[in-house]
Amino acid sequence: MPRTRKSLVCIILAALCLSVLAGCVGGTVPSEQILRIDQPEKGQHAGESRQFSGPMILMENLDCFPALDRSAVMLARGNVLTPSSRWYWEGAPAAIASASIASHLQSLSEFTLVWPSRNRLEHEAMLTGRVEAFEVREQDSVMKISLHMSLWTERGKRLLLTRGIEVTEPLSTLNPQAIAKAASKGMATASSRIGEWLRTEGLKAIAAAR
Repeated sequence: MPRTRKSLVCIILAALCLSVLAGCVGGTVPSEQILRIDQPEKGQHAGESRQFSGPMILMENLDCFPALDRSAVMLARGNVLTPSSRWYWEGAPAAIASASIASHLQSLSEFTLVWPSRNRLEHEAMLTGRVEAFEVREQDSVMKISLHMSLWTERGKRLLLTRGIEVTEPLSTLNPQAIAKAASKGMATASSRIGEWLRTEGLKAIAAAR
């Protein structure tokens, strides 16, 4: 290779290296952000014990459709869901919903909720559920949570009741802080509705099945 051409190639390679280095140092690469959902208050402080009463209900972990079994925040436009490449929940929606619902139900005194489920315990009913939507609806600027809950007799032998829960919380803006806040409020509302459903219709159904 002629000397002038070799020198030109070296200059071009050096320029490319400097360009790449400048991009690494000064460029802005989007980083992942983990969104935390507030858990409902349990009504007791650390170190305090609490007595439980009423019928014992075992709660199984909620499940979900396969596409929702991921921690990426789902962004919805119409019927199309796109997982975010920047925003992630602390866990999959089913795990988040299970923890939020159980935390609220364990604070109620009308029944004893055991979660995670321990099938060897004597119990009078089982609670199962499915997460059907846990998404940010961009066009409507809302956080949507949709659950389907089922109450069964002991060991799931007979279905007693089902209940659909749907909550939408407005988003002040489309950023991670607003999404986390709306999801926290939405899960608190959904958990409260499930608790009220169990305290009224659920306990009546359990008593009638004895």
